[in-house]
Amino acid sequence: MEKLTLHNAFKEARSIAESTSPKATFILDRVVSKDKREYLNLSYAYFRLVDDFVDDPKTSVAEKREFIERQKSFVKSCWNNSAVEPQTKEEYFVYYFIEYSLQNNLEKLIESIYGMVDSISWDVDRLLSDGVFSEEQLYNYGSMQSESVQNILYYFMSGNDPKEYKHDNLDLSITNTRMLMLRDLEEDIDAGFINISREDVEKYGLNIRDLKKDENLNLWIKDQVQKLLQTLDNEVLKLKNIAPKGRIFHYYICTYYLPKIIRYRVYGYYIGSSNKRTFAKEFRTYWQSFLISLKLLKRIYI
Repeated sequence: MEKLTLHNAFKEARSIAESTSPKATFILDRVVSKDKREYLNLSYAYFRLVDDFVDDPKTSVAEKREFIERQKSFVKSCWNNSAVEPQTKEEYFVYYFIEYSLQNNLEKLIESIYGMVDSISWDVDRLLSDGVFSEEQLYNYGSMQSESVQNILYYFMSGNDPKEYKHDNLDLSITNTRMLMLRDLEEDIDAGFINISREDVEKYGLNIRDLKKDENLNLWIKDQVQKLLQTLDNEVLKLKNIAPKGRIFHYYICTYYLPKIIRYRVYGYYIGSSNKRTFAKEFRTYWQSFLISLKLLKRIYI
């Protein structure tokens, strides 16, 4: 492709952020200073494009492996200040982001970028087997992604070097990641990623070859919804101790996924249960989500 200037990279990244995550973009616009916002968009757009490529079920595993290995190599080369030329839009995004990080002595940001890419490569690796992680692998996978995202958000919201960040609320971020996994359960299964631990597959007697039709999956979903809501209720207290800007954004993340999770409860705890939505059940979904959100808000601020 033709060279993408920094100015045009900012425009392209902004467009991706606004179209794929408009609510988060709206909030981040208000908690991230204008001079840094464009670089945050670069990191988001990069991850969005890389993740979309790997998640596409139409793309072969060989193509995914070649792509993700190229990304890992490219990030390392940029990190080492080697002479490297971006070849795609996403590579221009991360090239300019790493350039900014190096200029401002923010190596932790580059480490976080690499950590995210490395975690995505785990998805490619598991496509070569049955797509299932052990409980420890699943935790480490969520932890790696959550820690990387926290480092990036911490810098852009506070302006402080992320190497100083203590990650006291990492478990809350991992809980949010698990909520995302549950929301995208059907989509991930279709892509070959089974975000259910191997231990749970055995415990619930799940048939991973025909998981979407396995009635035991309903029991697992029910237990996961209850467990996630209880964990969220406990972990959200940790937001009391972080800066107001961070508190606002993390509260948004906590409540953003709630309707998706509560919808399972209202519609019956099985994949596809909410495909035919009704006014009454949607009202119950959003009313219950509102009450839980209000409870979480009180736990954070009172």
